[in-house]
Amino acid sequence: MISGINLNAVVGNFEIQRLHAKLNYDRKKIFSTAEIKISDIDRSLENIIKKEDDAILYYGFRNGVQSSFKGTVSSIAVESDSIVLHIIGKEKLFQTTKIIQTWLNETPESIIKYAISNAGLEVGRIDSTGCVFPKFISSNFNVWEIAWLCRYQCEKTYNIKMDDWDLWLDSCGKVNWGDFSETIEKIPVIETSKGLINHQPANVGYQQKIVESFLLPGFIHSMDFRLIDDSREINKVYRAISVEHEISSHARTKISYLGGSNDD
Repeated sequence: MISGINLNAVVGNFEIQRLHAKLNYDRKKIFSTAEIKISDIDRSLENIIKKEDDAILYYGFRNGVQSSFKGTVSSIAVESDSIVLHIIGKEKLFQTTKIIQTWLNETPESIIKYAISNAGLEVGRIDSTGCVFPKFISSNFNVWEIAWLCRYQCEKTYNIKMDDWDLWLDSCGKVNWGDFSETIEKIPVIETSKGLINHQPANVGYQQKIVESFLLPGFIHSMDFRLIDDSREINKVYRAISVEHEISSHARTKISYLGGSNDD
């Protein structure tokens, strides 16, 4: 347990109190993931925790903001005095749900809504492209692949710019598709001398930049944040493309965001 931080997990029916954790959320990747390292000097956990066990990680500040990560154990690595669990989030259904279906004269958003519903997930905001596909065939494609194919077809056939159109699971468990940020009640502010630990802007062009701050429980990709960097005269709102929370000997959040060189 780290001072000031609550951190524990339940894997299967086993509760874990002492662990280190790293959580990764990436708008451009199919899964959110967690990695938790647990002390196991006496090898007592090897026969208790199994692949495919349900897992939930709780983390946050004592008497402050709390959050959680829910998923399934995908692999287990045994080290000399510990075990490391790799966990994938609920987006696992994006991969495991396969669909065989043909659509005629249908919009991509209707196709994607159908795929999401078949995965047993709740449909969130699905933006309209203004396109109608004369024919679209899913020959045992999964949900993620269907969304990618819809995007590709819109780009290739209708010449629509789709670089920032993505499929993602938001913090409320709803699946969204489009070029927009998740709506949140309060946009966090990362500010010089008040939480900004490090800022690594890209040198040129449309590249990802990285901000490091103290732990922001519950903050994930596709959420907006305000960056105030006095040394670079920046005071702007950006969309997070990827977010990493690391809780070990310290608790930090790293955020990657996009922006041109003129933002510096």
